[in-house]
Parts: sequence; C-alpha cells; structure tokens
Amino acid sequence: MIDIRMKQEDLDRVILAMRNIEKSEESVLKTALNNTATRVRNRLVKRASKVYAGTAPAGILGRSKIIKASVSKVKATIFFKSKQPGIEAHKVSMFFRSRTTFFNGKRVKFPIYATQFAKSEMKLLEGYSMAFCVRFKSGKIAIVSRNADKKLKRLMGSSDRSMVGNEKVYGAEEEKIADILHEQVEKCLNKALGGK
Repeated sequence: MIDIRMKQEDLDRVILAMRNIEKSEESVLKTALNNTATRVRNRLVKRASKVYAGTAPAGILGRSKIIKASVSKVKATIFFKSKQPGIEAHKVSMFFRSRTTFFNGKRVKFPIYATQFAKSEMKLLEGYSMAFCVRFKSGKIAIVSRNADKKLKRLMGSSDRSMVGNEKVYGAEEEKIADILHEQVEKCLNKALGGK
C-alpha cells in the first residue's frame, strides 16, 4: 500500500493561492492526488517489470487498485495485492519433472538455481538441497522441497506488494514520485487560477 499525501507547506501554499477563487482547494488537491496516483502506479509497475524476471510481474497493473482522493478525504492510496507466486514464476534453471536417479544406491541430487531479478545471476536455492520440480494432479507445476516431517513445501517468490515495495523499485522511484506530485499540484493550481 502506498499513500500519496501533501506536505503541509504545499497544502498551505494552495490554500493561500485559492483564497479568492470559488473552487475549493480540496478539489484542486483531489485532482492532483488522483492524477499523481495513476502516474505513480504506472511507473512502479513498469519499473517492477524491468527489475523482476519471469511471468510474476506481468499482471501487477491489473491486480493493483487505486482508492481515489475525494474532497472530504485528501489522500490517494495505491494497493498492490496478489497471492504469492511460486518461485517457478521467476527465472529457474530446472523446470521439468525428472526421474529419480540413483547412483551406488543413493539418490542423485539435482541442484536448482533460481533468481527473481532480471539482471542477476541465478543462485543455488540454499537450504533447499532436495528441491525438485513436481506436477500436481491439478496440472500445476511447482518447485518444492521436503521438510523435516517429509511433507512437501512449495518454494515461493515475492508478492506484488513485495516486488513494488522493494528498494530496487520503489526506492529508485521515490524522488520522482515527489516530483510528480509537485508537478501535478502546480498544474491543477494553475488551471484553477485561470492559467493552462
């Protein structure tokens, strides 16, 4: 969840500028915040699809939601929600079912390498030395490992919220978000004051 709000000094400047205008300052702020939220969501989704690999970031835009600002509530909120995808939705070295192979009476382990990031090397799934690929009766394919109870545990990737909130995505866009908000406030204020 990302909240987009005005700094108090910007809010005071808008109120002061609109003293003699019929249109309310909340209406100007509402428009600026809603325009900013739409642009910010698009920027973050675009950045996430560049940073993350595989099919996981493909539908972030469709799974996100903007709760728009109103005259009574001068705050816009962007929600990024999804189920956490399996690690197989990212870049994985081994993505097929393999027969159990034995050598000298012992099971041969096939290491699985994976990464969620587009521009990074795949790394061994540490702690999951017995990770393997399975196809369930439902037809879904997953990378799993066995825990101490001999039960299968699916290895998961990042959710939309985690991908967008990552330092490589949100952290890289944080300054630009502030610039977009400032630009939108100026634009809406000029329009309300009779400019273009």
